[in-house]
Amino acid sequence: MTSASAAAMWDTGTIMFVALLLLFIWRFFFPFAFLTERIQQANYTFVLYALLLFLFIYNSVIFVSTALEQDGKAGWSGLPKWLHPLTLSTTGTYFVTLLMCFVQSGQHLLLVRSGVAAKHHDQVLQVIALPAVYGGMAYSSMTRLYQFHVKSYVDTPSLMQLPQSQQENIAISRSETCFFVGDMFESWTLYHFGKMTLDVVEASIQRQRQSSELDQQAEARGMLTSHGAVWAMVWASVMMFLLVSFTETGWSLYLLNFASVNSTEEFDNSLTVFTGAGFVASGVALWNIAVVERTFHKNLEGYSPLLKFVTVKILVSFAYFQKGCFYILQALQHTLPQEGQKLAKSVPFFGQIMDMDDAHFELFYSTLMVSECFLVSGLHLIAWQASEDWYEKALIIDETSRLMPEKSDDKA
Repeated sequence: MTSASAAAMWDTGTIMFVALLLLFIWRFFFPFAFLTERIQQANYTFVLYALLLFLFIYNSVIFVSTALEQDGKAGWSGLPKWLHPLTLSTTGTYFVTLLMCFVQSGQHLLLVRSGVAAKHHDQVLQVIALPAVYGGMAYSSMTRLYQFHVKSYVDTPSLMQLPQSQQENIAISRSETCFFVGDMFESWTLYHFGKMTLDVVEASIQRQRQSSELDQQAEARGMLTSHGAVWAMVWASVMMFLLVSFTETGWSLYLLNFASVNSTEEFDNSLTVFTGAGFVASGVALWNIAVVERTFHKNLEGYSPLLKFVTVKILVSFAYFQKGCFYILQALQHTLPQEGQKLAKSVPFFGQIMDMDDAHFELFYSTLMVSECFLVSGLHLIAWQASEDWYEKALIIDETSRLMPEKSDDKA
């Protein structure tokens, strides 16, 4: 891929990876208070959504201009009929997703600035942003794969000079790298969700510890000990998932931009160990968080843990398990006898998916993920409302703190 490195260098996956690293540094060292009041108002949450909006506009211009070309219009004939409207709808679907996430984030951000349970509202902001980030990466993936399908590269015309096999390698590698960036943010979100859930549990135990009944106090002390052990277990598994996702994303970007990789198979083989480790790490992390839900269920009263767990775990499941199921179906289809393969191909929808080549499947999968991120963002509106009373209850005794410094009297 070295001949196309310049074209791939500033692809949206690379831009998003670098931006997320910078925003992490900003958030870690300067949370909501950085240099000037103007920058305080334009904190990292707004910067993230501004970047997502910019990438959306960039990809939309590429997709729409490509679709309106003569080759773009003719290219639909090579796709299943049901994939045509699904692909065309992604632009509007992702825009609505981005808008819902931004509006909901604004509600929580107002409470962060007021200092009302700022820590937990800040953690919820990470969760709410997940469909916007993951959907944005899926939309970018779809755009690149559609360009390859119609053989039209508006932003990188130099790719037309490469052999078709190399064009396909670059398109699929770009697609996979975008999803790796989404997986990395997903692991970051899972970490905050686990930490926030255990904070809610700890606050409940601390309140029980202040009970006037001695048996309640004794039970609370024992639960605090088990809480510490469970947190260590959750922290280790989620951090492993985060590190694996970060390493996988960084390595894939290195292969895409700097290394000499001659085929998609070679690219995938270089990432096999990370893919397997990510599958295991994500499964263990989800299992440990599910253990928290079952073990401390009574301490999560008012937290609506089931719906919150579903909204967080559903995208992790989509990322690592849903795609695997499609691959299994494709593998099974190839093992069937000839008559069985004909019968399988005749099954509506699934038969066409099983018969897709790699590029067409990745195009279908990216459009599917955009739609699923839209559904998750809708669930977030129900599951992560800013007005829930558990935010105040979750405050550990004497731990109320502001992430935004109060204005001094001189500035009032």
